[in-house]
Formats: sequence, C-alpha cells, structure tokens
Amino acid sequence: MVTTAQAEKHLLWHPRRQHKFVVGGGSQMSMYEWAPDRSEIRHLSSQSDLSFMKCFAWSPDPSFDDLFAIGLTSGRVDLVHLEATKAARNGVLSSGPVVSLAVRNSRSCNALAFCEADSNYLAVGLDKVRGDSSLTIWDVQSCIPTLSVANNVPSDDVSVTRPHPRIARADVGPRADSRILQQHAQTEVVSALAFLPQSTHLLLAGISCSMATSIRLAHSIAAHFKRGKQSVWNSHKPYRH
Repeated sequence: MVTTAQAEKHLLWHPRRQHKFVVGGGSQMSMYEWAPDRSEIRHLSSQSDLSFMKCFAWSPDPSFDDLFAIGLTSGRVDLVHLEATKAARNGVLSSGPVVSLAVRNSRSCNALAFCEADSNYLAVGLDKVRGDSSLTIWDVQSCIPTLSVANNVPSDDVSVTRPHPRIARADVGPRADSRILQQHAQTEVVSALAFLPQSTHLLLAGISCSMATSIRLAHSIAAHFKRGKQSVWNSHKPYRH
C-alpha cells in the first residue's frame, strides 16, 4: 500500500552518458547499471543512511564515477564520494570522505546543479529566508583533494586548466566562505536549476513559487508552472516584450 508519507523518488542518469543511473528518495540512494547487450538492469550498491536528504546531483567530473552533491533539509550540501566501485560484499556502499558546504541561515535545499563545462561549479537553490540570498554559486575545486581516494586525481599543487570564461567572484561579504563565488535571489524560493550545455556562465533558475521545474532542451528552454501552464523559449533568439 502506498502511503502519503512515502518519499518521492528521483532518477538520474550518469552525467557522462554511461550505462549507469541512480534512484534516490527519502534516506536512500541506489546505483544501477543497464546492460543493453543482455537487456537487464543490475543493482550495484545502495546507501541508506541519508535521513535528511532533500535533493541530489551527480558530478560530471571525469576524475570520479560516483561523486554526488546531496542537499539536506537544513540547507547544507554534502559532497560525497559514494565509492560504488568499492562496494562491500553485501552490496552496501562504503563510507567515503565528505565535504560540507554550510548555509548561513537554516532552510531547505531545493535544487542542485553541476556545470557540465566545468564540474567545479555547483549551483545551490534554497528556500527563502528574510535578508538572505537563496541562490549560491560555489567553486568546489579546493574540495577535490579531500574527496579523492585514487591516485589519478589532481592534488592541490597540480595546475588544472579550466574552461573560460570563468565565473567572477562577487562581493559576498568578508565573512563568507571563500568557495562562494556569487549569491542571488534575495528573499526568494529557488526550486529548479540547470546550467546551459557547454556554458560556464549561463544558468537557468526557477525562482519563487510560480515555477515548479525548468528543463534544458538543447537550445530551447522549457518550464512547467504549477497552474498547468507550459512555455518554451529559444535561447538563441533575444526576448522582446
């Protein structure tokens, strides 16, 4: 029997188009692999101690195969290396290193988006709170050595060429985390996020309660609104009133 308390499930395909996907909801994430030559889906591993998970995003960083950002009901975001390739014998994912991105004012994390062109950029969308921004752009490059469990991941002293243009660091205050680049959407609800493909500086955001989701469709942008209305825009054409 399905109850109203049952957690909603979300599915993510592998960001680099491999035959893997993750299903997550409630306190659990499970990774699967699709074998097209055998027409079967194989369970790889699961983690079931994510009691405060609200949303998650899969990093496209080619150095990792299982790096996730997990948004919590408190607003904090945990970067977790799930180590799916090193699962225990019982199929449960081993505990890997964790890096936390803290929020100044506690509120729910609603949306997460890694940048495909530069996987070090992570956009975080939050519920609104008086006097604080609800959209934060992080640069997580400095977190990578801490999350690394393999020798082929660049360390702090290795120069890594990153795509341009780079996202400039705005004036976010003297006490802000040095990994925060920009903050937007003052006293708003951010419910959906998506970087445009191959772009390091164009981000779509569903802001306030009118927009439920936003979806990338090549050079078109589709949005579904709570009242049932749908709209599609072409990002190559300028908008005119």
